[in-house]
Amino acid sequence: MNKRLLSLGFLAFAFILILLTVGIAVGIRYNLSKSDWAAWVQAIGSIGAILAAVGVVQYQHRQQARLALEAKRIERRVRLNTLMAIFTAIGQIVDDCASKVHEENIAWWMQAERLKEAKMLLSSIPLFELPDHGVVLRFSEISEALQGAKAMADALSIKRSPEVREKIQKMISLTSVICRRGITDITLLLVECSTRDEIDSDMASYEQIEENAKVADDIWEKLQSKKRLIPSLS
Repeated sequence: MNKRLLSLGFLAFAFILILLTVGIAVGIRYNLSKSDWAAWVQAIGSIGAILAAVGVVQYQHRQQARLALEAKRIERRVRLNTLMAIFTAIGQIVDDCASKVHEENIAWWMQAERLKEAKMLLSSIPLFELPDHGVVLRFSEISEALQGAKAMADALSIKRSPEVREKIQKMISLTSVICRRGITDITLLLVECSTRDEIDSDMASYEQIEENAKVADDIWEKLQSKKRLIPSLS
């Protein structure tokens, strides 16, 4: 933008210089009076002022347009990163539920409630705020898959055979697969509207989130183990 402004300034200066050169040549040729010289210089100054005003207006217009585009880019990044975090969180919830399918003594009504809350989180985002039509379609697929995963979790409240549990696990895991596809879609969109430094920062943040999630899971498992070791007061 600064190079463009310097170019315009140079062209305006060159144009005014040409006018002055022509004016001096004409004045000498026709032996202009002092009043004619003053009028001629004033005319050239007026033209220069008009060119300068036009240049300033053009620069301000381009600057405002650039700032508006940058604001839209940042807003798009914020929305995409928000969806990335939500899809990642839902995928982790679904993976955790699927990993428990073959375990005994699981309160599946609680797992079904977790899946229900995940769907409510997804539904809290207005569709018109989604930044891309492809994301809207993926959004709808995840919502529908979560509904099916919840039904599968409810079905496990009754004792099922290993074969049936295997099918249920695959159906619950399907939601996680769709979430990963959504994350891939969002990553491609983020690359289009992000700088290299911003992408590196995003990746570092997600790696930290995953690391924190692993720490939280380890703490939860330790607490559950200690709870099982405490003898019942009854």
